[in-house]
Amino acid sequence: MRLHDRLDGRRQRRLTPATTAGLSYLRLLYELARTERWCGDFAASLRLLDEARSTLEADDVEPADLEYLRGQVLWSAGQMSSSLAAYQRAVSLVDAAGGGGRADILAVLAHGWLSTGRAEEAVAAAERAVAVADAADLDHPRLHAMITRAAGRAQLGLVDEAVAELRLSLSTSIELDDLELVLRSYGNLTYALTARNFNPVMAMAADTVIVTAEHIVPVGVIAPDHVVTPAPLVDYLIVNG
Repeated sequence: MRLHDRLDGRRQRRLTPATTAGLSYLRLLYELARTERWCGDFAASLRLLDEARSTLEADDVEPADLEYLRGQVLWSAGQMSSSLAAYQRAVSLVDAAGGGGRADILAVLAHGWLSTGRAEEAVAAAERAVAVADAADLDHPRLHAMITRAAGRAQLGLVDEAVAELRLSLSTSIELDDLELVLRSYGNLTYALTARNFNPVMAMAADTVIVTAEHIVPVGVIAPDHVVTPAPLVDYLIVNG
């Protein structure tokens, strides 16, 4: 049975907080909110998260996870300030619960600060994410935070430190065979105005791609949802001017 059907049936029958097919009502709301986010219906996802926040009838979904997902939905919807506020609430909930922190949430918060031009906050959040990830031996959030920290340091003028950290991040990402991290380490390409009309299509169709860049920015400055042509498609890079 589809998740939508299971949730609708649960609502219509107004069951008690017992589980349905092994899933609590709160878990159903949470998973459906995630589904709606990936389907692009951000308003529906937020409504489900609001209902989940008021339900909290089971302990299989942490309040911090609800705020973390809310932050992801809001970011996807372009509401960056509200997204960062949700990530901060998630961090506070983890801290209030006596935990040592959540590396994944801290790494995403750090990248959000970086993408909105707040390099100092990005570096601070990334440093905490790295420390938490090191304690828990989590490679993926550690490297994401390291790349963000390097980009933030580059924006603050600490170029030598940034380059050294990016080189370390890249080599480790290659060892882990993590394509997402490798792409973040190398950088990506975005376009302005009418340059986006045909260039992305040509980059995918051509045997050799030569890019004339107006600006080369530190890795991580281009937000993931703004990347149009990923770095592996580019063969040669020419700096304009």
